Amino acid sequence: EHMDTHYCNAQFKYLKERAMELGDKCTLICADDKAKVPVGEPGTAVSTGVRGRQSIVPVNTTIASLDHDMTKASITPSVMFEVAIPKTPSMKESFYTGLVHVFINDSVFEVSSPFRHGSGLVKILQEKPLKPVLLKFTDGGVDQRNTLESVKIASICLFKELNLDMLILARCAPGQSWMNPAERQMAYSF
Repeated sequence: EHMDTHYCNAQFKYLKERAMELGDKCTLICADDKAKVPVGEPGTAVSTGVRGRQSIVPVNTTIASLDHDMTKASITPSVMFEVAIPKTPSMKESFYTGLVHVFINDSVFEVSSPFRHGSGLVKILQEKPLKPVLLKFTDGGVDQRNTLESVKIASICLFKELNLDMLILARCAPGQSWMNPAERQMAYSF
């Protein structure tokens, strides 16, 4: 438990209510970066036994893979979940349906940053008619934490680039990323 958990949960509840109130005038985006994925030699598997667990393979198979420490590079998937905002707060409609957009970044040359996330979001939103209000919910990682100056500057650039009337940013409390819909979508996306 974090001391801000209650406030962040209330903030997310209010964000969802505001999205339903605005309806077709807004876009709700939930964003998250996933863990680095090791990349090895072409045609050779890479073991992810990072936490001392055994690999899941058939009993009559020989395990032939590279160690997770002996890889060439790594990639980081960045996820932007464009939520299909329900018309009513009924139990049948959910904030966990919509479009999932995944950007694959080279962990060395394309480091996750507020500006990279902003440019990806602009690319997604400019493919369709722009709405005047953008609501964005993140897990509050170092490249998404809206209290950091770099994130504030990137958000201002996003606001100006999309010519928005309103931009609302919210994040979950530390250690509470499980409540981010983008986090939950990952089980279904990959």
